[in-house]
Amino acid sequence: MAKKPKKNGKCFLMADKNLKIAMLAAHGGSDSNKIPLGGGAAICERLLQAWKNVDGLEITLIVPGYYKTQSNAAPTIAEESALESGYANIESEESIPKINIVQIPLLKEGETPCNLSEFRYARFCRQFEKASTKKLLELKPDIAITHDISEGPNFKQLSKHNIPCIPIFHVDVVDFFCRMYLKEYCTPKKCVNMWEKISFLPIVPDILRLVFDKQADAIRYCPKLIVPSQGMKQILLDTYGNNDNLSSKIEVIPWGAPTPQFSHSEIEDAIPQINSEYNLNPEDPVIVMLSRISPEKAQNKLIEALSWGEQIGRMPSNLTVFICGTASFMQGPKFMRKLQDLSQNLKRVRLIFPGHIGGLKKAAILSRATVFVTTSKHESYGLTTMEAMQQGTPVVAIETPGSLQTIRPHTGVVIPRQGYTAQKLWHEIYNILINPNYRQILSVHAKLWSEQETFLKAAQKILHIFESISQTQK
Repeated sequence: MAKKPKKNGKCFLMADKNLKIAMLAAHGGSDSNKIPLGGGAAICERLLQAWKNVDGLEITLIVPGYYKTQSNAAPTIAEESALESGYANIESEESIPKINIVQIPLLKEGETPCNLSEFRYARFCRQFEKASTKKLLELKPDIAITHDISEGPNFKQLSKHNIPCIPIFHVDVVDFFCRMYLKEYCTPKKCVNMWEKISFLPIVPDILRLVFDKQADAIRYCPKLIVPSQGMKQILLDTYGNNDNLSSKIEVIPWGAPTPQFSHSEIEDAIPQINSEYNLNPEDPVIVMLSRISPEKAQNKLIEALSWGEQIGRMPSNLTVFICGTASFMQGPKFMRKLQDLSQNLKRVRLIFPGHIGGLKKAAILSRATVFVTTSKHESYGLTTMEAMQQGTPVVAIETPGSLQTIRPHTGVVIPRQGYTAQKLWHEIYNILINPNYRQILSVHAKLWSEQETFLKAAQKILHIFESISQTQK
């Protein structure tokens, strides 16, 4: 019998049956208003907010924690062995209303998964995999949901113990690997075929097993796979076989725009503070980018487009550009230095790196923007794109599965990746900057689109999937 729905934000979320859910997030458990979060951690945070007051749900969140030693040293050999085998007894449990939090101590104080070296991160992935799998076998939830693939649990072992695990593909790690490290010279399908021929070799680095084996196991052993864009689904089908079984297993659930945290008047009142802090006149044009600073986000493409605009003399007066975010992951700091060096070549544009922004300031900067730009090499969805459109800000993006999913006609412009040039990017940005009527049309449609595509719709769809799978397990 269906329960009375519980109001959550502007939408009713409900569960038709009691469900014991375990959620795993290797980057989760933090407040996005205070520290930078990637897409997976942000969705983890939003799902917890959406589900925490839904009757019938019992939720356990499993995340990394910190060593509990006075010296803050790494674990002892005995503790390390316990972590590696998945039998650590130094985990801690906390609770917040309706959610139980299990923290597995894998990090030293001050460490985050985002600032680990490649090999330290691979080790962290294996430790989190083993300890979280052990915890899931203890909890025996009706459903496990993981925001990670490489960092996720042992999918084969969970399947063997009849614990359905649903991975959310915030990143197709095989496709990401090909784009970032092989420069797209080798397609994901060719890489997977090649991997099958060499994976048995003992000399193969474990980092590659975390990419290829973990994703293959997720596809083989998980009853459903959630992706946020149709383009991501097609890449998986092209890579692993375009057949009915796999196609029916993949659920496309776009995330939509988040539930607003602030009223329109609160955001409007905060904009003068933004103008004052950054010495902006109310009529000055503003371009905003917002993501972590790392090579796959390719913020350099915007700076190169700005340089082109200066060279040809097509540059509005008093233009200010915000590249928001902090340097993250292994190559982030080096890439930040590259961006800073490139910015020195700009003569007429004021470029600001404000670091991480969140909360009301984030909403106000997105609202203050004349145009929002995203130039990522790999984007599964586009959370900040939807947040920008929620503030009525037009978007210019380079083609990715995410930009094709989030940007609709009359909400912004998607530039095809094939044949991309800095000139094309600047042409589209400049066209919005200098045409107020065109900009107003894009703004109105962007806001309307964000009101139709809400995150709470996505949260409810996932609950329906959980209920369906749980029913078949009985």
